Amino acid sequence: MVEIVIYILIFLLSLVVVAVSVYSSGLEGNIVHMENGREPDAGVSLIWYVLLPPFFMGIGYIGNLVLNNLGWLIVFSLFLLIAVYSAISIPKQSRKYKALLKQRESN
Repeated sequence: MVEIVIYILIFLLSLVVVAVSVYSSGLEGNIVHMENGREPDAGVSLIWYVLLPPFFMGIGYIGNLVLNNLGWLIVFSLFLLIAVYSAISIPKQSRKYKALLKQRESN
């Protein structure tokens, strides 16, 4: 029963990672558009993000087959790394995007 709850938690956390990653990709795409003099209307390809939740669940399952609780350790470490990276990169991207928007409006 505990394993099912952990797999559900992994799935939910992977959805959070997908949402944060899509947001970050959209910001980065719009930054590149504006740096090249285009409208900030970049799109994001979602195909890789659809594969992310099953990937995380598979890593957890295979890791647990190799060694008890190894999968949980790997997956939650990945989530921690992604969260720390996002906490650092998204505010930087957001500031740069807002500065480019302000510069674009003043021209």
